[in-house]
Amino acid sequence: MALEYGLMTGDMKEKELVSAINARLAKFFTGKPKYDIYKSHSLCKMKYDGGKSYREDAIPWEYEYYYHYFNKPYGAVIQLYPNINGAGGRKFDKDGVIWNFYINGVLHFDDIKAKTPPQTASLARFILEGLPCRNVLIYEYGKNEERF
Repeated sequence: MALEYGLMTGDMKEKELVSAINARLAKFFTGKPKYDIYKSHSLCKMKYDGGKSYREDAIPWEYEYYYHYFNKPYGAVIQLYPNINGAGGRKFDKDGVIWNFYINGVLHFDDIKAKTPPQTASLARFILEGLPCRNVLIYEYGKNEERF
């Protein structure tokens, strides 16, 4: 399964949050020969080029950019994206959530297993426990369940 968390960052600047996540990624993967195959373990800022969920209950959402990390040998896909748009609308109606943190063990929703792989949950815990902000689990996706 995949996990979607809300990050309650308060006055924390975006750059500080990204740096904190990058530090946790580096600490987790650096020095582990099987997984440390990339030049760096950090989120990459990506331009959002649109996309459509096929869920009937999907929340329509557009944002200018998001952050992405993929570690193929470990099987981790991470995305960090804003919960609040330019007009002040919120994707997930959770008090205090400024950013959303998505983690999955596979790239495509149809590859999601019936249960969250322990290594995906372990990486999520490691990253989130090391951040200087609170978090809340928004949703745990089931087998073949596409994201909101």
